Amino acid sequence: MKNNKKLIALVAVVLVAVLMVFAYSQFAAKPSEGSKSVTLEVINSASESVVYELKTDAEFLRGVMDEAKAHAHGRTLCLAVVNDIHSHF
Repeated sequence: MKNNKKLIALVAVVLVAVLMVFAYSQFAAKPSEGSKSVTLEVINSASESVVYELKTDAEFLRGVMDEAKAHAHGRTLCLAVVNDIHSHF
């Protein structure tokens, strides 16, 4: 009886894992081809806003953020300094 419960639990875990892999493959972000326009708005502590318009052929956000480094300094997907204003994490 104990072996049956362990076997059923193992089959259930494997089934859930297979379903999760299938769901990820169906619903994960897929890159879109072609040119895109991205707006990056920086608001400082005085509520002043600077807007950067970026045109890119990057398929994912990571590529856009790498291109945005021309306007800022920081890590990928997280800009630490823009217009000499440091963000605080």
